[in-house]
Amino acid sequence: MTPSPALPTDQPVTLIVQQNGPLVEAKVVSTSSCACPGRFRIESESGSSNRTANTSSFSAIGAAGNVMSNIRFGGSDEWSVKLTVSIDGREDYTILRSSAEGQ
Repeated sequence: MTPSPALPTDQPVTLIVQQNGPLVEAKVVSTSSCACPGRFRIESESGSSNRTANTSSFSAIGAAGNVMSNIRFGGSDEWSVKLTVSIDGREDYTILRSSAEGQ
């Protein structure tokens, strides 16, 4: 059986981004509990040369609202954050936030 397409709105992991002046804070947050192992990669870019990437895995998600990862960066008016989530038995999905969206 082929897994159904993943939509970020019905997935147990999401991305919350807040900007306060030049500082950007990105949080990977659980939206529901899930006995689903998986992994995620969060990539940030500030300006044209300041890039970071973090990868993490999980065996289960205990409850909604848990912060699974938290990064802070800044120094440029142009920035982007990309979260790619892979959960066993589901299609991968990506969430992108950027300064171009007025985030």
